[in-house]
Amino acid sequence: VTIGSTYVIIPHIILEVAKSFRQINPSVGLNIKSGHRSDVLQMVKKSEVDVGILPGVEKSNDVNFNSLFKYERVLITPLNHPLLKQPMITLKDIVQYPLILMEEHSYTRQLIEKQFKEHNLDYNIAIELDSMDFIKQFVAIGMGISIGPLLAIEKEDLKKVNVVNISNILVPDEAGFITNPKKELTNNSLSFIEALEAGSAYK
Repeated sequence: VTIGSTYVIIPHIILEVAKSFRQINPSVGLNIKSGHRSDVLQMVKKSEVDVGILPGVEKSNDVNFNSLFKYERVLITPLNHPLLKQPMITLKDIVQYPLILMEEHSYTRQLIEKQFKEHNLDYNIAIELDSMDFIKQFVAIGMGISIGPLLAIEKEDLKKVNVVNISNILVPDEAGFITNPKKELTNNSLSFIEALEAGSAYK
C-alpha cells in the first residue's frame, strides 16, 4: 500500500496507524511518501499513491475527500512572552515580533501570509525552516514566534514553549484522506483506510 502525507501528519498520525495496520496485516508492506499538501494532492491525482492524508478540505472534482479530524493552528511563543498577557491576540500583535515559519510551500505558511496581505500588514520572517520540530527549538530559545499545527505540539514541548489559541485569526480546519476516483482501491488499501479512521478517531 502506497501512502502520501505531509511532514507534520506522518509522525503524529501515520506513525501509530502504520503500527496498528502492520499488526493486523504483517505480510503487507507500506510505502510512505512525504511532501507538502500540494505535493500529496498531486501524488493522488497522478495515481502515484493509493491514499493521501492532508490538512484542509479538498474540493477538487478529481479526488474524493473524507474528513478524519479537526486540524487547528496555534501561536507558538517562548515561555513568558509579552503576547501571553493579552486576552485576545490579533494579526497586528503577531507582526510586531520576528516570525519563525515553515518554508513558503507549506500550507499553514500560505494561509497565514494570505491573512497578513489581506490586512496590508508588514511582517518579518526571521527564520525559515522545513521542520516543525526545528521551529519549536528556535522559538524556545527566544528567536521569534511561530504559527503551526496544534498536532505538532507534544506534552514535552510545553516545558519550553507556550501555545495560544488563534481561532479568531485562522478558523480551525479539517484534515482528511483523499483518493483518486479513477483508481480502484485494493482490499489492502481499504484495510489501511479502516486503520486510519480508527487511529484518527481520538484526535
